[in-house]
Amino acid sequence: NTEHARYRIPAARFLSAEQHARRQGRYVCGVFHSHPGGAARPSRMDVEFGWPGLDYVIVGEHGDVRAWRLSEDRESFDAVTIRMASP
Repeated sequence: NTEHARYRIPAARFLSAEQHARRQGRYVCGVFHSHPGGAARPSRMDVEFGWPGLDYVIVGEHGDVRAWRLSEDRESFDAVTIRMASP
């Protein structure tokens, strides 16, 4: 059973987070999670439950980090370039 290895953000909670961010002059641009037993690329579950328009930063089992954006048709993810900003 892999149920314990999944994450889920209820839509109402995500909307609440977006509203909170907007009140502070910020916005939610994406989410991050890890694939401790796999690669830093979207899984079937990510495609099935992802939301278009958000960036998904995924940390793989060997510490590699990659970012992806779900297409509007929800069929695939496209790679996104990550640039680290100085503090």
